[in-house]
Amino acid sequence: MSDSKIILPGGGKPGGLVGPDGRPISSEPPAPEADALPTHPRLRAVEIEEANEGGRTLLVLVDPSGIAPQALAIAAEAMPVLMLLDGSVALDDLIDLIVRETGDPRAGESVRTLVKELDQRLFLESPRYEAAKTAAREAYRAQPTRPAVLAGISYPAGQPELDTFLAELEEAARKLPAVPKAHAQPTALAAPHIDLRRGGAVMARAYQELGDAPSVVFVFGTGHTMVEEPFAITAKPFETPLGRVETDVETVRALEAACGPSLTAEEMAHRDEHSIEFQALLLKRRFGDAPLSIVPLLCGGFHGLVRYERKPTEEPRVETLAAALIAEAERLARAGRRVLFVAGVDLSHVGARFGDALDMDEPTLTDLEAKDRAAIDAALTGDAAAWFDAVARNGDATRICGFAPMYMMLRAARPGPGRLLAYEQSLEETASVVTYASLAWP
Repeated sequence: MSDSKIILPGGGKPGGLVGPDGRPISSEPPAPEADALPTHPRLRAVEIEEANEGGRTLLVLVDPSGIAPQALAIAAEAMPVLMLLDGSVALDDLIDLIVRETGDPRAGESVRTLVKELDQRLFLESPRYEAAKTAAREAYRAQPTRPAVLAGISYPAGQPELDTFLAELEEAARKLPAVPKAHAQPTALAAPHIDLRRGGAVMARAYQELGDAPSVVFVFGTGHTMVEEPFAITAKPFETPLGRVETDVETVRALEAACGPSLTAEEMAHRDEHSIEFQALLLKRRFGDAPLSIVPLLCGGFHGLVRYERKPTEEPRVETLAAALIAEAERLARAGRRVLFVAGVDLSHVGARFGDALDMDEPTLTDLEAKDRAAIDAALTGDAAAWFDAVARNGDATRICGFAPMYMMLRAARPGPGRLLAYEQSLEETASVVTYASLAWP
């Protein structure tokens, strides 16, 4: 075999693909199927993580949208092939290229097998994937409520166990360093959306600022799986083990009318998203059966704005939604309904798990806290533009997971100066760290 810059999955054995169970996938030509493979295969926007099994490095493909229900593991040497699956290269041309590079005709069938497996597992943009996505969207839209998908995973599903769990978080929150309360009821909060078992005390701390129940809560969450639209709203009530949290359907419909169909195009992003689910649970815990409703809005990333050095005010969809949110909040206030704004926000994501070659030592963590606090200080001015500039100035280098939700919350609430309630850094065994905080305005 001649030297090649492209190493096929399986290393020295051409055609040796590794499946999700770690076993080799046959390199024999696939049996004829009624539905043909994509002529120009294009890999979807999926997450690719490294894993090690038996001393062998694997690439694990995970679909954050959940359309592809199972992860797929292949040999790490397949990365050059994956990089060519951008829709610009015909499958037949790709196979010819691999055969020329390796000098082994079997290598071409190995590539065909890989493309087939990716397509069957719904990791390619193809008719098979589009059909699965349509079916998933229709199934979600047919559901009368948004289920508590993290119950039994991130927090107990049974009420007695959940009551104990949340009471322990609240007790831990009371032991955090004291911050003087404001004289007025907060008009806006920022609380983490990290797993409750890690950052639940800091999350609970935010809700301890609240007194009487608000009438309507605008909840801004991070849409971790959103790739097509900047925002996604839903009118579905949110189920929790403590009871249902209703949505303010009139407000949701008014926002839809103002913003058009793009606001519901990615409604299914709510299906598995935890950033609003956790806030709904804490609101239900804090206010019980009070007649409270929420306006659940997921926000995608601001990566494009940062990359092209644009301001949110230069994006029409941001401006349209911001104006609609302000108008609806004012309408509710005129009707005598008290409004609260909540952003489910985590801060920095740094370390090996996120692609950084950093030691999680004291100088690194101290520097990270300084960067976090600069962004927090900007948010505490109550000025959305100051927050955006503070994060964008360094290209969002620490990957703040809550960049857009915090901005949209501040735009809608216009809350004035706020207070930092708590800040934490959660270290991981992967030599990584996630940071988060709770804030209140005023």
